[in-house]
Amino acid sequence: MATGTPVHMLDGYKVLDFTRAVAGPTASLMLAEMGAEVIKVEPAPDGDPTRGVPVMKDGRSGYFVQHNRGKKSICVDVRQPEGLAMIKDLLPQIDVLVENFSPGVMARLGLDYETVKAINPAIIMCSISAFGQSGPLSREPGYDTLGAAYAGIASMGGEADGPPYVPQAAIGDVSTGAHGALAICAALLYRGRTGRGQHLDISLLDTYFHYHEASVQMYSLSGGEINPFRAGSHSFYLDLTVRGDGAAGTREGPALRDERGSRQESGPVGRNYRNLDSLDAERRRRARSDARASRAGSAGPHGGRSRRASPSAATRDGANGSRPYSGRLRSTRLRVTVFGCAAAA
Repeated sequence: MATGTPVHMLDGYKVLDFTRAVAGPTASLMLAEMGAEVIKVEPAPDGDPTRGVPVMKDGRSGYFVQHNRGKKSICVDVRQPEGLAMIKDLLPQIDVLVENFSPGVMARLGLDYETVKAINPAIIMCSISAFGQSGPLSREPGYDTLGAAYAGIASMGGEADGPPYVPQAAIGDVSTGAHGALAICAALLYRGRTGRGQHLDISLLDTYFHYHEASVQMYSLSGGEINPFRAGSHSFYLDLTVRGDGAAGTREGPALRDERGSRQESGPVGRNYRNLDSLDAERRRRARSDARASRAGSAGPHGGRSRRASPSAATRDGANGSRPYSGRLRSTRLRVTVFGCAAAA
């Protein structure tokens, strides 16, 4: 290996790290593990609050070390003019700035993206938050379990007749940090091709929503006829996909259970459709039958069609004359409950 050849993927890149807790530090930790030089900016005079989180050994917090190993640190009061000037002096040498304050905090500190970009146009700024940098929830602080609740994930874990389970692990925070690290790497690749930096908006809510491997598309594509529910240690949707023998689209087999655990014997879901093609086929068949009945009922006095459209047909088919089930994704509104509080997402 020639002298000076990078040993790690991100050797030579410098990261200014304004993160704390888990989600943000996970992103910068992954960058450090890939070889980047990460400079953690801690608030003066006491440093990062997690330095005092148990377990403590030899005066050091295991929690802090776990999430910040491999990083350098400086202790600066950015609220003071001298501290802010110190950070701005560093910016021309920085490739990536990562922060996970609530939206608006960096602007109040004098380090919003427009300010940072004016000093270093090629910088990549990654902002990690609970609900994103814009939108109705953007100003709300939030942690892992709140993101899980708003995304509809918390409501899917637990027994059908019990409260949601809350995993004793920072699944959402760590995953959001991983999303942030991936986005940063992609932005560095983009900058290498174009010379342009950018501002990345990474949210806990978006990350958690990705965990719906089946619920959202099943609810949307079935027009709400398939309603996801908690099923304990079982999967609510396996009976809807493929039977043990691989058969699909049949009606035999064990019935699904609704949110209260009782058997469903009627309706498309109770019939155990194992793929949406069979559900779609029946709905189209019913739609054609309704349309023929509507045309027959709207015939004029001499047997011809009435010029006036049937209101019921317009309601069924939609204002644009589309079929009742077009196969397009529809927006959904999931209502979830965690810790006794309901939230709509």
